[in-house]
Amino acid sequence: MGYILLGLVAETGNALTGISYYLFAYVFMTRERLRSSSCFAQKGLIGEELEDLNGLYQRSPPRRCCC
Repeated sequence: MGYILLGLVAETGNALTGISYYLFAYVFMTRERLRSSSCFAQKGLIGEELEDLNGLYQRSPPRRCCC
């Protein structure tokens, strides 16, 4: 949020462009993070706790998730 506020304070064309790029990247990364988490949960690879992520790399090597 600080990056957006900094751009709003600057009030230049470049600042507004930077805000839009930042928001696009933020929304995209958040969407992908939630999508991959739900995919792992559906496959039973992770549960509710942070400790459930231990050993995830060994249980499920990186590959494209097709959920």
